[in-house]
Amino acid sequence: MSNESYRVHEYGDAAKFIEDEVNKPSAKQGYVVVEVKVSSLNPIDHKLLKSDLGINPALSGILHMDVVGVITEVGEGEWSRLRGR
Repeated sequence: MSNESYRVHEYGDAAKFIEDEVNKPSAKQGYVVVEVKVSSLNPIDHKLLKSDLGINPALSGILHMDVVGVITEVGEGEWSRLRGR
């Protein structure tokens, strides 16, 4: 199954967000999968897009750090009580 996402394929002056299809992740131990309902574009996202700050995600990357959504899958561990929240 795939999901729509806005990804970055290069950093620097020519960089831009490109709508892409990405594979739906599965929850690993200690992690959750969130169905994102809303995402933001913060000043740090724009700075990461336009320059290499040394903390940029590997390409092709997804920059959005603030999201609102619903937990749809929970990996093994103490997170199991969070499903559906």
